[in-house]
Amino acid sequence: MSREYVESSMITSIGYDSSTSTLEIEFKMVVPSGNTLMSLKTDIMR
Repeated sequence: MSREYVESSMITSIGYDSSTSTLEIEFKMVVPSGNTLMSLKTDIMR
């Protein structure tokens, strides 16, 4: 999967896999002990 890192207060990176039509968005989640990253995957409708 090709991944692009973005400047955002809420998103870390965005990736797209054309073979499976999958868009992956990696969100930032701030917790009291520091930064933690969480991924959410979603399929693209054709």
